[in-house]
Amino acid sequence: MVHDLSVMAEALGGRVYHYRDSNGYEIDAVIVLDDARWGAVEVKLGYGQVDEGVRRLRKALDQIDAGTPPSFAAVITATGMSYTTEDKICTFPFLALGL
Repeated sequence: MVHDLSVMAEALGGRVYHYRDSNGYEIDAVIVLDDARWGAVEVKLGYGQVDEGVRRLRKALDQIDAGTPPSFAAVITATGMSYTTEDKICTFPFLALGL
């Protein structure tokens, strides 16, 4: 999935990075565009892992002082339904990207 996200980001003039800090907080894919907009993506294989992915993504984002908040935050799964949490973290299956 991260490879496909990289292809999409490059088409928009951006790049994909992996984030991990010294406290062990991690984000699977941080998409950064040339205009400084950025987003954070947690990748989970099964829909049953979405709640854990949302929790981990929230914790990691709370540790980042990037000057600007992310334009989006998402948990992408192999299967499952799409929805948005109260704090605007989206979750959706990989196929929703239309790749």
